[in-house]
Amino acid sequence: MELAELAACTGLSLRKIRYVVDHELVPGLRFRIANNEVGRPRHVSPDAALGIACVAALLEGGLQSAVASQLIAGIVTLRYRQSNGKLWPGHEILVTFLQRGEAGQVQLGDGVNLRLKLVISGQDFDTKWLQPGTSARLAADYSPVTLVELDLGRLCRNIRGQRDG
Repeated sequence: MELAELAACTGLSLRKIRYVVDHELVPGLRFRIANNEVGRPRHVSPDAALGIACVAALLEGGLQSAVASQLIAGIVTLRYRQSNGKLWPGHEILVTFLQRGEAGQVQLGDGVNLRLKLVISGQDFDTKWLQPGTSARLAADYSPVTLVELDLGRLCRNIRGQRDG
């Protein structure tokens, strides 16, 4: 997917999307530059497009670039323990959600803690509140004073070609 295409399908600013890529705000982002095409467009995989869109949306929402980048890094490095005891890596969670996700939110509490609430193939998935980096679960009664929420479901549907109106 080209960056201009990502901007068109998500409604995010192409300038903001380019800023995210040029300043490497998505950890581990790989892209290909089309040297033989006019304007040398950058091509990214759908999962990289989701990471870029998340950071760009957070920036457009007023978050500082360091906070937005840390939030995505926290999700990508997340290790969620399923009820059967298996660990589910954060990158795999996002790729699966991009393919089969229905509704979902990424939440940032008090500027540091994160929570992923997703519906994948009809199954609810909730990490509860976690400390980024360690994935340590916070106390059950934790309730953030400040809350930033990103509509991950909407971004995924738009990237898959089902633009929300």
